[in-house]
Amino acid sequence: MRWRIQDYLEVDSTSSLAAVAEPWTVIRAQRQRAGRGTHGRVWVSGDGGLWLSAVLPAPAAAGDAAVWPLLAGLALCEICRELGADGARLRWPNDLLIADRKVAGVKLDRPSADKIIVGIGVNLTQDPSLTMDELRGQSGRLQDALPVVPDRDTLTLRILARLVEIHAHDFAFFAARLAACWGAPRRVEIQVGERFITGVFQGVDSAGNPLLKAADGQSVTVSGAHVWRLRELGE
Repeated sequence: MRWRIQDYLEVDSTSSLAAVAEPWTVIRAQRQRAGRGTHGRVWVSGDGGLWLSAVLPAPAAAGDAAVWPLLAGLALCEICRELGADGARLRWPNDLLIADRKVAGVKLDRPSADKIIVGIGVNLTQDPSLTMDELRGQSGRLQDALPVVPDRDTLTLRILARLVEIHAHDFAFFAARLAACWGAPRRVEIQVGERFITGVFQGVDSAGNPLLKAADGQSVTVSGAHVWRLRELGE
């Protein structure tokens, strides 16, 4: 494979080191002291997880970078299903859930015009709720969903192979596979600034923006760039 993997025992954040790395470099750590999720939210990332940031050349079309969290999420979802987690599904834009608990997430950074950083965090045996009480009932781990938990190296190589595949195609190539990862239709609440929009999640458009069916039956497209949070309300 074309990747160069740099391993660390502990770092502040893999994405910080990746910001100055060349494309096709992977920064991987056993622990992060200051792991970050979307919008700067805390990501608990101690022993028992896979924490990596993969640096790729920027997509040819500028808008394609916006859909990378979706496509990296697709890769995680398909890999977990192949390993035996049949109930794995996605929650827009970048969360992997099993039994409605978040087991993995994706974060996209673009430190320069010529590259993007795909940050991936997976709870293998780590239980984040033991560290943060507010995550109780919300976070999960692969250990509880798979007969055999993959080791970090095996999972890393499977993820990196999928990222190479994603980089070689446009969003339309993966649209049908992505649609199959959303699970059953669910009512959601989307926060855009101070405004809240409620409807049934219908997937995404060609630019990765969430599509909702409102109570009056009308379809609503929400600009993903302005979404602060999506919260599921149930089926």
